[in-house]
Amino acid sequence: MTCADLARKPGRLLLVTTSIQEALASLLELRQRSLPVVSDEGTLIGMFGVHHLLDLLRPEGSHEDDLQSAHFLHDQVEDLARRLRSDLEKSVGDFMDPDPKIVHAETAASEAVLLLDEGHDSLPVVDPETQRLLGILTYWDILAKVADLLEE
Repeated sequence: MTCADLARKPGRLLLVTTSIQEALASLLELRQRSLPVVSDEGTLIGMFGVHHLLDLLRPEGSHEDDLQSAHFLHDQVEDLARRLRSDLEKSVGDFMDPDPKIVHAETAASEAVLLLDEGHDSLPVVDPETQRLLGILTYWDILAKVADLLEE
């Protein structure tokens, strides 16, 4: 079985010019951890997700490896919202991952399992020639297929 057999159409596509506010609304509405960022032609140019938003909640200059001494640990949710508010009109292109891990349509599903197990929450499935986005593969897609096969 290949990634093409398991992938699904993404719930929503983001453009590099999509605002952080629009991306936040899409991620919340769809309950997805990340969404593909594509060009006007449908070419994958990156991924944007909840971890990018969480980075925006942290004060500038704070580092994830220095959480014990971080002064913002006692911030209230209102402080986090105030911090994000200043970035809402910026575009996802400023914060996206421009080099996400990808798979091709003919990539074996077992290879995708290994990539997902490394911590990737979704894998864009792209055409190897054009880099056009064909679909998205998540751990849920693979687990759902495995569960279906167990019931046979």
